[in-house]
Amino acid sequence: MANLLKNSGKSYNSRGKLKKEIPARKTRPPCGKKCRLKCSTKFDSADCQILFDAFWRLGDLQRQREYIVRHTHEIKPKYRYTCTEKYRALNTAFFLKKITHAFVFVKTFSRGYA
Repeated sequence: MANLLKNSGKSYNSRGKLKKEIPARKTRPPCGKKCRLKCSTKFDSADCQILFDAFWRLGDLQRQREYIVRHTHEIKPKYRYTCTEKYRALNTAFFLKKITHAFVFVKTFSRGYA
């Protein structure tokens, strides 16, 4: 029961001896005015709430992970230093769609949903 409530973003009591009450998930404030991608100007609070509800309505951890993977894309840098010792993964960007356009967002914007 607690696992189902946790995956749907609702408040629940933790498992174990303490039975601590974990509050429900809620949207976080938008990025500040200094955000280089201007996340807060692309989506208003109503759009954010729709995305938030859609994500948590999935209710299954596997489906939520698939949602995140579906909305991330690898970014290939223009130039990359080659070093034989370290192999770093490519950068990823988080994309959210609004009607017909896909917008890039910073990780802090997406953390409010996941």
